[in-house]
Amino acid sequence: MTVVTPEAPPAGKAPPASNGSRDVFTTQLLNFESDVRRIRHAKELHLHLCNASRKFLPFRQAFLCQYKAGGKKPRIVATSSVAGIDRNAPFIRWIEKICEQLSTATQSEQERFTLPAYCDPEDPEVDTYPFTQFLWTPLFYDGTPIGGWLTVREQPWGDFDCAMATRLTELYTHAWRALPSDRLQIKQSINKNIVLPALAILAVAIGVVPVPITALAPVEVTAAQPFIIAAPFDGVVKEILVDQGSEVQKNTPLLQFEDITLRNESIVARQRELVALTRWQTARQSAIADASAKRELEIARAEFEVAQAESNFALNMLEQTQVAAPRSGLVIYSDKRDWTGRPVAAGEAIMSIADPQEIRYSVDLPVRESIVLNDQARVKIFLDSDPLNPLEARLISSGYQSRVDKRNVLSYAIVAVPEGTPSKLPRIGTRGTAQLFGDKAALAYVLLRRPITYLRQLTGW
Repeated sequence: MTVVTPEAPPAGKAPPASNGSRDVFTTQLLNFESDVRRIRHAKELHLHLCNASRKFLPFRQAFLCQYKAGGKKPRIVATSSVAGIDRNAPFIRWIEKICEQLSTATQSEQERFTLPAYCDPEDPEVDTYPFTQFLWTPLFYDGTPIGGWLTVREQPWGDFDCAMATRLTELYTHAWRALPSDRLQIKQSINKNIVLPALAILAVAIGVVPVPITALAPVEVTAAQPFIIAAPFDGVVKEILVDQGSEVQKNTPLLQFEDITLRNESIVARQRELVALTRWQTARQSAIADASAKRELEIARAEFEVAQAESNFALNMLEQTQVAAPRSGLVIYSDKRDWTGRPVAAGEAIMSIADPQEIRYSVDLPVRESIVLNDQARVKIFLDSDPLNPLEARLISSGYQSRVDKRNVLSYAIVAVPEGTPSKLPRIGTRGTAQLFGDKAALAYVLLRRPITYLRQLTGW
């Protein structure tokens, strides 16, 4: 977008010859130079050049461009009457193209020209831009061109205007290089014949540095030696009596099975026992008076012992309908809703009791990430709850056969234990990421290990 500044004063001419006018002009110029040298920021200096200098060099619009380091690709850094610059604006890009043509064609010399010189005549900006008279003044730093100042207006530029533009750019360049915080930086030329071989040697040297081969895998904190609570018989879970993750003491009731059938069977068995006991007692009394009744005595006694065993068995099964904690610890199971009213088979695991001070790390190492792990290999644990404080561990076992893990990924089962005696152990059930350390290899191999593996699987080489 073209920005047109307010009406500029008449075209600059040499000041009148009278001593009074010359003294006033000189005083104004000296005061102006003093103001410029008091500027302490480069951006403020750029805007000052494109705006305040209008009192000595009458222009309608001005653009300040700076070459990128290492070349002469101009970049507009300031323009008159605008605080910010839109780098993607077509007008700004058109001005940058003109500056690029000028920096190449003029060999860093001041140039006066009229549109459409130094630009494409077919460009739509040529027809829409209201000013046609351009003045290009290059900026130098220690004899090296660093940019240029482009000023435009309707009237042609005179010799005095050119001299004043040169004077102003010298003033601003000198102030620019003297800035304490935004000092002008010039990129020095680099001898590529030395730098490139040096970089190659450095890359080779870094590539042979030995580093451990590592792999990342999901990890979960589990109990080291949990006591499994299994169903004592085929039945239906009536109720879980403790909350998940709660601390329980020994003999604390944990769960209750449905006991209607077992309770009735116990009552029936007890009645059978009483009947058998009565028969046995009757047989003993009859055997005193009748010798032939002694044959029935042993049968009645055997029937009583069988009925008594059945009654004791039924009573024992009834007592097992309520399962108590065999030891103190932390109760671990999935969810109450998963077990309430659920039929279970004898020996099916329902929950476990673990010691929170005895933990281990269960790692599922994906097959595609597998590395060679030695005994007692180092493992670093990054828990999701505290990723900034990794925990040290050591490997104690690794599976030789892969199996599908909870994420439905083919993995190896890795088990690690905490290293040393940590002051605070993580909570059982916490998840995170484990970093496993294998043998050392060259850094280049570690970086290219996965691409090499993929290439071999793809090509079969």
